[in-house]
Amino acid sequence: MNEFAKYGFNGKTNVLGGVQVWQVAAMADISVHGVRKGDVGGWVENLNSLDGNSWIEEDVFIGADVRLKDNAFVGGCCSLKGRVWLSDNCRIEGNVTINGDGVQIKGFAKVMDEAVISGSVTVKDFAEISEGARLSGDVVVMDNAKVYGAAEINDRVVLSGEASVGGRVVICDKVQVSGESVVSGWSKLFDDCVVTTGSVVDGDVILKNGVQVYGSKLKGRFEVKAGHVFENVEVDCWFDLGDSGRVFKSQKSIDKYQRKL
Repeated sequence: MNEFAKYGFNGKTNVLGGVQVWQVAAMADISVHGVRKGDVGGWVENLNSLDGNSWIEEDVFIGADVRLKDNAFVGGCCSLKGRVWLSDNCRIEGNVTINGDGVQIKGFAKVMDEAVISGSVTVKDFAEISEGARLSGDVVVMDNAKVYGAAEINDRVVLSGEASVGGRVVICDKVQVSGESVVSGWSKLFDDCVVTTGSVVDGDVILKNGVQVYGSKLKGRFEVKAGHVFENVEVDCWFDLGDSGRVFKSQKSIDKYQRKL
């Protein structure tokens, strides 16, 4: 069957955001989404936005430059506009807003709830974006990484592995979070920092200027603003490291430094 035969208009039009749109209707069954011939879908500027077995639910709006293919699905009351590409088995549900300049959602990735995505963000594999998370810029969320809460992620950040980022975290400017690492609370990570190998950064911790955290737990309220390296250590109180980069490879080295303060 011609792919275009799967989609048609039901004759209803509307104006959303100053743009005239038409309501989609299924011209054939799309069994992967439980859609039957004649079911009513969401609102589009043109049918070129839909291909493969993709589908959008009744209260969804997608702009002229949005493209869905394969088994991509958009449900709830989502609004997608700008250059956005959805493919494979990705799902967008809830009240998600995407205003893209090259956004890609693919694989089995999920974007849910009140999440907001803009810029050229890529979400792929089994990654999940949920609650009130906000992503912008050249961000990549991949593997099984999760972003939730009111987290803000922007500007060339990569989240991979089993990374979990939530709370009111702010991460930007070439930061990498990977492994089974957790970043939560009010923590802020900037400027080439790396958090990996099951590390935990929690509380009101600020990391800047290339700080590297490997298998360590940094909790409390303090700022690390130079290229310090933490390996398999725990810091859970106020901690002034100064501007000269140091390498802490054992808990003993941490304790010794703190006694000098």
